[in-house]
Amino acid sequence: MSGGADTAGGVLDVIVLAGGTGRRLGGACKPDVLVAGRRMLDHVLDGVAGLRGRGLPAGRVVVVAPQQVALPDGVLRALEDPPLGGPVAGVAAGLGALGLLGPRTGSGSRTRYVAGADSTAVSGASAPGAEGARAGTSGTGAETGAGTGPATPGPAVALLTCDAPGSWRALPGLLDALARAGAGTDGVCVRTAGAGGYVQYLLGVYRPAPLAAGVAPGGVPLRDVSVRRALAVLSLRTLTPADTWILRDLDTWEDVARWDQEQAAGGASLLALPVAPETRPVAPEARMGEPR
Repeated sequence: MSGGADTAGGVLDVIVLAGGTGRRLGGACKPDVLVAGRRMLDHVLDGVAGLRGRGLPAGRVVVVAPQQVALPDGVLRALEDPPLGGPVAGVAAGLGALGLLGPRTGSGSRTRYVAGADSTAVSGASAPGAEGARAGTSGTGAETGAGTGPATPGPAVALLTCDAPGSWRALPGLLDALARAGAGTDGVCVRTAGAGGYVQYLLGVYRPAPLAAGVAPGGVPLRDVSVRRALAVLSLRTLTPADTWILRDLDTWEDVARWDQEQAAGGASLLALPVAPETRPVAPEARMGEPR
C-alpha cells in the first residue's frame, strides 16, 4: 500500500456481513454464490488477505454468517441471536466475536454485553450516544497534535459486505482518511457519486468504541433498526471512490451475470488500488434520508 498517512502500528479488524435471506437471489445463500468462478465471500476475504500482504495493518477477520457457510482457517464466525436481526445486529455480533463489546450475559433477545478489561464498549451512563466512547479514544501523532510523525488511526474496525465483491479495494483509502481526520472523527465510509449519492455505512472504517456505542447502546445489541439510524450518533466523514467496482452490489442474478461478463472482458485490475479523494462530513439531518 503506497501513499497517504502511515498506518504502521495500527490494528484493523474486519467484519464481513454475509447473512440475510438472499430474497432477490431466489433465496440462494448469498456468500456461496459463484461470481467469476469464486464465491462472493471468497472475493472479499482473498482481497483483504492480499492487502495485508501489501501493508494493510494486521488484524482479525470475522464473518457474520450461518454455520452452513464454510470459512477459511483463521477466520472467526459470528451470528446474531436470534438470527435475521438485520445488519446492525450483525455488526454487533461481529464486534462481540472480536471482544469489542465485552462478555455476553443472557441469551437470545436478552443478550447483553458487559464492559470488561478488554472491552471498548461504553457504559450505560453514556449510552446511547457515542460521546463517552469518543472521549476515551486515544490518538497518536497528528491526531493529538503531539509528535511530528504522520497520523496513525490506532485500532479500527472495517465493515464490508459479501455481496460487494470489490468492496475490499476501498480499505486503504478509508483507513488513510480516518487517520487524517483525527480523533474527533468516529469513522469514514463511502458515498456514492452524483447529486443523489447516498452513504454506504456498511462500507467503512470506524473507531471501535463509537461503533459499539451505536450498534449496542448500553451493551444491548439493536435489532431490526436501519444502519443510518443506529450510526446517527457518530461523527462521520465520507469519500467517493473513482473506482466504481468498489460500489457494485450483486443483489440479483442479473447483477451476477453482468459482473461475470465484465470480468471475462477484462474487468478492473484488482491490483491497481484507487487513490482516495478528499472526504466530507455527514450532516446528521441528511442521514435520515439514507437507505439501509
